[in-house]
This record gives sequence, structure tokens and C-alpha cells, in this order.
Amino acid sequence: MPEEVTDLNNEKILKAQAIENELRRNVVRYRTVMNILGTNIPIECMCLPNDIEKVLIREGYTRIFDLIEFLQGSRDLSEIKGIGKTRAGLIASRLDEFVVVTI
Repeated sequence: MPEEVTDLNNEKILKAQAIENELRRNVVRYRTVMNILGTNIPIECMCLPNDIEKVLIREGYTRIFDLIEFLQGSRDLSEIKGIGKTRAGLIASRLDEFVVVTI
């Protein structure tokens, strides 16, 4: 095969790989945005006991996204005033359930 044809084939392969990589990045970005939008709903959708809901709302955690953002800072839910270890465990398990269902 002439060298020019080989160079052309390699160029086409490189372009196809670049397009595939861009597509993968866009899909990851889209999935991330959709997950964030899916968490922009009231915490009442987590079906927590009323006393826990009231504490969270009083402390400013009105959306599921607020709780996820709190946890992304490597913080413990029991740090929230009025939430102990037991309640933190329940909230964490409900968050896990919610994330699994939305993904």
C-alpha cells in the first residue's frame, strides 16, 4: 500500500477516535446534569419520618441536592444539629435508595 493511503487511513482512525472520545465526554456530562436535576426535588420525596424532615428543613436542607452537596464536602450527616448517628444512618440509606432509583 502506498504511504499516502496509509497516512489517510491513520488520519481517519484518529478522527474517528476523537469523535468517539468527545461523544463519551458528552454522555458523561449529560448523565451528570440529569442526575443533578433529578436531585433538585424536595426532601419530602425521600419519605423520611416527619421529625427528621422538620429538622432538615429547619437547618436549610430542603432539597435532596442540598444533602448530597453537604456530603460531597466529606462531612457526616450527624454533624447537622438535631440529627444523631441513628437518624444519619436512615438519611444515608434513603439517599442511597434515591440515587439508585434515579440512575
